[in-house]
Amino acid sequence: MILIADSGGSKTDWRLIQGNQIHQFATSGFNARTDNFHRLLDTIPDEINLKEVAEFHFYLAGLNDSNKNNLKEQLKSIFENAYLHLHPDTLGVARSLYGSESGWVGILGTGSAAVYYDGQQIAKRKPSLGYILGDEGSGVDLGRRLVKAFFRGQLSDSLCQQLASQFPKLTEEGLLVRLYEEDKGREYLSHFVPYLADHQTNAEMHQIIQSAFESYFDAFFSSERIETIAFSGSVAHYLSNVLHKVARRKGIGIKRIIQSPIAGLTLYHQNHG
Repeated sequence: MILIADSGGSKTDWRLIQGNQIHQFATSGFNARTDNFHRLLDTIPDEINLKEVAEFHFYLAGLNDSNKNNLKEQLKSIFENAYLHLHPDTLGVARSLYGSESGWVGILGTGSAAVYYDGQQIAKRKPSLGYILGDEGSGVDLGRRLVKAFFRGQLSDSLCQQLASQFPKLTEEGLLVRLYEEDKGREYLSHFVPYLADHQTNAEMHQIIQSAFESYFDAFFSSERIETIAFSGSVAHYLSNVLHKVARRKGIGIKRIIQSPIAGLTLYHQNHG
């Protein structure tokens, strides 16, 4: 029995492979850098018999050399009979998009990233630098641009009225509390993405989205020329029309866009174990 989990900051997708049967679950997210082990325990679905799992492939955000071994030791106390494989979430996206082929991978979700996959491992990585310094083109970046334009009077009166009606708690004081006192900046800013996606044909919204995606390509690929890239993430998925448009203007072809890597990862491990 093979268990696969793909975990980001907001959601974990699970697939359990039992022969020809595949069971799927979704639970809250887990980040290896910022969340403690008890939160991970809460994310494991009750339907999974941990003692029957023979192999567990865990793809997660925030995984690094300093926390990988510690997390693996903690998992051994739960998955007593399983071979444990911990991977960065970027490798999961790459395997889902390319399988055993190679290519550039872009991630546009709550955060953003860009890596080169050689068909086996991540061979080159562009630092994201987090939402304060980086994460260009991400859900956080899009929300930041929209909120700044709203409070600084850079949007039309009709659009400001619409935003105020849609988000009645969008006040300067409320914004600063969520960003700094509650330390929930990433989640708060990215929750404006559905609104942007629903109104992406509006000229002002379109310009915000387009500028964010232009910043993504400029930030991650200004120092080298690439011809093609494949994307994963809800931002890339729901705003794909604008993303394709910006990429074409940069002379870059988009091979494919997926919302989540879990389906491709399931196929990958069915073929590779």
